[in-house]
Amino acid sequence: MSAANRPEPLRPDMPGATLRLGVVMPLATRMGGAETMLLRLLSAASGGRIAYHLAVLEDGPFAAELAAKAASLTVLPAGHLRQVGRTVATAVRLVAWRRARSLDGVLSWMSKAHLYAGPAALMGGCVDRTVWFLHGIPQPRGDVLDRAMFALPCREVWCCSRVAERAYRVAARSPRPTRLIYPAVDTETFDPRRLPSVTEARRRLGLDPQRSCVGMVARLERWKGCDTFLRAAAEVLRTQPDVQFVVVGGDHFGAPGYRQELLDEARRAGIAASFTLVGHQEDIPLWMQACDICVNASTGEPFGMVVVEAMALGKAVVVPGRDGPAEAVEDGVSGHYHDGTAAGLASVLGRLLSRPEQREALAVAARARAAEFDHRRLARSVEDAAFALWGRTVSSAPGRGAAV
Repeated sequence: MSAANRPEPLRPDMPGATLRLGVVMPLATRMGGAETMLLRLLSAASGGRIAYHLAVLEDGPFAAELAAKAASLTVLPAGHLRQVGRTVATAVRLVAWRRARSLDGVLSWMSKAHLYAGPAALMGGCVDRTVWFLHGIPQPRGDVLDRAMFALPCREVWCCSRVAERAYRVAARSPRPTRLIYPAVDTETFDPRRLPSVTEARRRLGLDPQRSCVGMVARLERWKGCDTFLRAAAEVLRTQPDVQFVVVGGDHFGAPGYRQELLDEARRAGIAASFTLVGHQEDIPLWMQACDICVNASTGEPFGMVVVEAMALGKAVVVPGRDGPAEAVEDGVSGHYHDGTAAGLASVLGRLLSRPEQREALAVAARARAAEFDHRRLARSVEDAAFALWGRTVSSAPGRGAAV
């Protein structure tokens, strides 16, 4: 095709330009931030320039939520990775799915998805049409599955934070090109104007309206640092006994017995009446609204969407001065850093609890910063990235994908 006759690359702002993007999602149950992020992406993308077609590798309640927001959803039960025959069969079915939907590109959503979509890209000869969204921080010496994911080809790896991007480049022996795409929050849901007052929120949740409240939203996994939060609470309560501490989050299959360990330690420390594990909760905005301060105490947090959600509510946030949360929070402006130890966290909390005027100043800056992570921004970022990669190969007629 001569240069004169070659069509202009499509852009998201071109009338009628619709790109058909397939997303391979391994889970059908909401367990963490990556699942919530996908739901927010689909919600914000309605009426945009991308039609999202999903392949979900198991059936479950989350699949129904996704189906309501996607152009199409196909369930391809993959079984377990150790079932080699089923794994290969799933990759073959993904090739057929991509062709049947005339997809312009495929996005492996989460690392497990790439263990299927990567081989499918090889089988279907469409490595240049496949990208992998990395939601975690890879370890330099990963296990067999980690090394397999690093070896599988794709055109790009989309990373949820700069720390994840740097870690991937170190862990992968032959890293693919990377692109930074931050997660997002639903700033409309986490808007303090849509919620009751802090005092009323505490009443509704059975918390003491007269006592300050410090909260942490996290699944009960060891790397989330709930034990660090507990020990910091014990330190604070020695000098400020009128504070209540709350952990909002359910048990995790990877940490059996962790809840009981925390309860036992709280009893031994004499803080059981002021330190509460409330388990899994649906109304996270209300629980956050009840807090004066929201804490992240994780080790190796890829981004920390709950931190930005708390900021959107105008809460003072205290996060480790490393890893993903530090990319969203500016120390002393929109939140405060701690050094990752219980003593360091307790020191920052003690200062903030005794200085309500400082918390107010942080709250104003936090809300402004959180607006930069609005879920509509996520949809635009994915749209821009997808058109940059495949704009030359998508037709201007919705529903068709054709090479030029």
